[in-house]
Amino acid sequence: MTFAPSVPRSILPFVKISPKQRAAVEAWWQAFNKDQHLICDALNGEKDTTIDIPAWMHCHLSSIDNDLKWEFGPGREKAHRLVITAEDNRRLRPLVQYILSKAPQNAFLEFYEYHVAEGLIEAQYTMRARTSWHDISEIEFELASSDFNTLGITYYTPPSLSQDQEAYSYNSYVLAEALLGEEILDKWIDYIEVQPKPKKGLFSRTKHVGAPLANLKEAVLKTININKSQLPQEPYFKLIHNKQIKWAVYEATPNEQPDYPRKQDLYVASFILTEGDLFNATYQGSDQFFSERYSKHNEVFVYLKIDGTAEDLNQEVFIDRCTIEDILDEALLEEGLGGVIGGGTGLRYSYIDFALVNIEKAFPLIQKILQGGKLTKRSWILFHDAVYQDQWIGIWEDSPPPLIL
Repeated sequence: MTFAPSVPRSILPFVKISPKQRAAVEAWWQAFNKDQHLICDALNGEKDTTIDIPAWMHCHLSSIDNDLKWEFGPGREKAHRLVITAEDNRRLRPLVQYILSKAPQNAFLEFYEYHVAEGLIEAQYTMRARTSWHDISEIEFELASSDFNTLGITYYTPPSLSQDQEAYSYNSYVLAEALLGEEILDKWIDYIEVQPKPKKGLFSRTKHVGAPLANLKEAVLKTININKSQLPQEPYFKLIHNKQIKWAVYEATPNEQPDYPRKQDLYVASFILTEGDLFNATYQGSDQFFSERYSKHNEVFVYLKIDGTAEDLNQEVFIDRCTIEDILDEALLEEGLGGVIGGGTGLRYSYIDFALVNIEKAFPLIQKILQGGKLTKRSWILFHDAVYQDQWIGIWEDSPPPLIL
């Protein structure tokens, strides 16, 4: 398993990019194309260049969104790279993907969505430039499994490094990002802890409590590969159809309020029983959920949300939620597109969960069936993945927007 930063040339059709954002992205690439040779001259160290790259990037990229971050560096196959990233603002990822999907072919520059991984030597320079850990040669690490199919990292630092608690969080994050790359850090690492190494005694050497830092990326990738190898050998809809999977009932106690984002009004649900607790990963850990941690068949986990207080409910043909589940599950199974993996009832909304292997074909099928049954216009397909939690698909073209946090 390898992790190369994705450089999307297309964008999923359900992603909503506003006309204002589209215009800003077009203006950005027009400005970039106009000044790209000046930018490359500056990156090549030409003394006569007239461009101030930080000022230029701030002027043009921030016109799309102020929270976008960027980084120039050496390329892998070309001379230079440009990273445009959302960093920890995951909901900006679709916008970043859209920006990069419009990137022109360029002879000098590669474009990336995530900060790329560095070697140990380059990481040492990064740490000296950005943190108070100026010598990482004696740092050791240990990996542990964490919630929802993620990993935790513990660093063991020598006494010579700063023991400032306030600096721990920042320093440890920068080090992990440098050695692993932003994508692995974002999708697979749950926590990073720092512990001091035992001090040397009068007649003893410092005890080795972890593995050498140079082995971190290899160890993380190996552990991810092991975890993914233990995921189901078939898509979930096939396991369910062949009765190879068990179900469980979950209960919650939601607080009453006028409206509910996500599934915050859910009080009872039936859901497939999985390793890694897929239900709670989508329910309690949704801010950090990524479908690829639960499937090696490119399944995407989404859910249908139906407003039980809508004014047009009396037009529906469907008897109840279970009827909708059965009809959709049968149709998706027949086309080999996925299936229903759960359903639930909330104080206001009803929910149906899906694992889909082809969302581009599954979504129109779901819409067609639900429109045929005259489902309320206040019904939507929503996404468990953290990067798509601002995105939604109305069952009808004129479905109003759902409540999004």
